Amino acid sequence: MYNNHNGGDGDSLYMTIRRPSFENKLTIDGQGHYINAGNFYIETSDSLNVSIEVNNVTLYGSTYWGFIRAENNSGWTHEIFRDVNYYGAQFLYSNGDVNITTYGTVNAFSLYTYNGPDGNLYRCQGTATNAREGQQNMEVHNVTFGADSVYNGYTYAGTALYLTGNAKLEKNANVNLYPNTGNGYRNGKSIVMEAEDWKDWGYKKATGLYLSDDNSKIEMGKDSILNISTDARDPSEGQKSLADYIPAADKGLIDTSDDMMTKGFTFSDTTHANIAVAIKMLGSNSKIVYDHDSNAQINLNSDGKRKNSIINIVGGLADINDGSMKILASNLGDSN
Repeated sequence: MYNNHNGGDGDSLYMTIRRPSFENKLTIDGQGHYINAGNFYIETSDSLNVSIEVNNVTLYGSTYWGFIRAENNSGWTHEIFRDVNYYGAQFLYSNGDVNITTYGTVNAFSLYTYNGPDGNLYRCQGTATNAREGQQNMEVHNVTFGADSVYNGYTYAGTALYLTGNAKLEKNANVNLYPNTGNGYRNGKSIVMEAEDWKDWGYKKATGLYLSDDNSKIEMGKDSILNISTDARDPSEGQKSLADYIPAADKGLIDTSDDMMTKGFTFSDTTHANIAVAIKMLGSNSKIVYDHDSNAQINLNSDGKRKNSIINIVGGLADINDGSMKILASNLGDSN
C-alpha cells in the first residue's frame, strides 16, 4: 500500500477501476485490521458501473479526495461502508450518479494531522499555509444511512456533511455531526482555518449539514435522529477538544503538539460571528422533509457565545409536520 510519510499538499496516487463489464465489484474486508493510505485513493471511471464494499476496517488517509473518489455521468457507482473508522482528511467525495450507503457504525474524523500506525506524522491535504481549508467528512451527491445504523462525523475545521444531492436516514438511523470552527489561536499563533466551500465563496464557515445545490434534500425516515452539535466555547470555558471524541483505542494517532487537537481553539474573533453553523440551506429548492408519521428528530445544539445564526436558510423549505426540530442554545452570555 502506498504510504506518504508527510501527506500534505503534495501529489496523490490513485487506483482507477476501468474494467469494461456491466458491473465491476470490489470488496475490502479488513477483518478488524487497518489500511494506511496516505495520499492514495481509489477512483472510479466516469463511464463504467462499479460497486465497492468496505467492511470492518480502520482507514487512514491524507488526501482531500477521501478514500474513494467517484464521479460518474454515463456510468454509476455504488459504495457500501459497514463498521468503518476513518481518520484523516476528507472521508469521501462523489459527484454524479453515485450512491453511498452506510451500515453498522461508521466513525469519520476529518483532521489536521494524524500519527499513522507506521509511526509517522501525516499532514492532511487542504491544510497548507496558503490554503488552510478544513476538509469535509463527506462531500457527496447521494447518501443513505441504513436502518439502525450510526454515523458519527467530526471535523477539525470543516463541514461535516456537504450534500449536493439527496440524503436519507432510514428507520432508526442515528447521525451525529460535530463541525468545529477554525478561527482562533493554536500553539500561541493566530490561525484562520476556513471551511472549504465551492458554492458560496464568501461563507467559509464550518457547517454540520450543508444543502448546497438547488435540489439538495434530506429525508428523515421512521424514528431516525439527526444530532448536530456546535461548540462555541474557549477551552478555558470547558470546550471539548477533538481528541476528547476519539476512541480510547485510537488515542495514539493524536498529534499532542497541536493544541487544537488536545485543547481546542481559543477564539480570536471576539464578536463570535464565525462559530460553526448547524444547518445551511443554499439551494433555492433545497428541502428538509420527514416521512409521514415518522416521529423523526432533528436536534441542533449550540454551547457558548455566538453572534451568527445556528441555522442559515438562503433558500428552500423545511417541512417538519411529521417530526420535530429542536434548537438548544446554551451559555449565550451577552452575545444573544
